[in-house]
Amino acid sequence: ALTAMAIHFKFRFGSGVDKSPEQAGLYLRAAADMGYANAQLILAHAYAGIESGNSVGVTPPGGRSDESALVYFKAAGANGRLVGMYNTALLTAQGKDPAVVDPDERCQQAYASMYSIAASSHRWVLLLHALARKSYSEGDDEGSLLFSMFLSELGTRHGNLNAAWLFSQQSDSKAQCWLGDKHVCATL
Repeated sequence: ALTAMAIHFKFRFGSGVDKSPEQAGLYLRAAADMGYANAQLILAHAYAGIESGNSVGVTPPGGRSDESALVYFKAAGANGRLVGMYNTALLTAQGKDPAVVDPDERCQQAYASMYSIAASSHRWVLLLHALARKSYSEGDDEGSLLFSMFLSELGTRHGNLNAAWLFSQQSDSKAQCWLGDKHVCATL
């Protein structure tokens, strides 16, 4: 993928070869199809007709296409790129995803994606994740459980999973105490 990306740059900037936005687009698509997230995002922007930054000097194969933009935004999002996730949600909400025709479902999917973006990148959420990890790495399972429970209440997937796992590791009496049995808590 990196070789295809490098050749894309050669054609995009005319480094050692004649400048060719079409060839740049072909090699960019090759890198994107090999799973390179940066190429997926740049190609998605090119397909969307966004001519700024890295998409300048690139003509995507087949020309501008919202459907192709969505395909590569989804791929970039699946590879962890927040901009890809955001643009996927935006295009879905606008009705550009042919797989989602029901307006209510479009709205629900777009909302879920936007929530996921916010939940994964907000500084307080990141801080809570860091505190949960630090507590766990220092042997403070209860502290880690508390932070994970906060994250779970916020609706983060990792918070849900970590809280469930940490809770399952508690002794039966500690678990009963966590669930509010004051008689058991007094004996711990």
